Amino acid sequence: MRITIACPEALKDAANHYAMAVGASQADQLTFHPVLYEDGSGNRFACASLPIRTSLLTKAQSTLVRPAWDTGNIINMADAVAAQNVLVLVSDEDAEITATTTSITALIGDDGPAMITRMGLAPIEEDLE
Repeated sequence: MRITIACPEALKDAANHYAMAVGASQADQLTFHPVLYEDGSGNRFACASLPIRTSLLTKAQSTLVRPAWDTGNIINMADAVAAQNVLVLVSDEDAEITATTTSITALIGDDGPAMITRMGLAPIEEDLE
């Protein structure tokens, strides 16, 4: 199974703490970096698309616990919980869903780029002037 996640730029730091809390290591702090997508209004988003197991999906929706690897308290657990609280997870591939600036939107589906497009996002076009 694949999950594709859109995170508004303003929630990026909290979302990265959440990614570390449910992930495997400190390297997960770069999950939502860089910001490469935008919606039709110019709001910017970082996106991630990765294969996951059902167990990780369950962990991501359960009460967060500091992982054993985080002996130095790198994770800001309050930020991780705040990000988890604004997570919108959609597993119905036919559901209408749009990324918003107030939530972290996650879609289950095999085609990551198509899921990003379904959320109303497109790559940021650089101004080359």
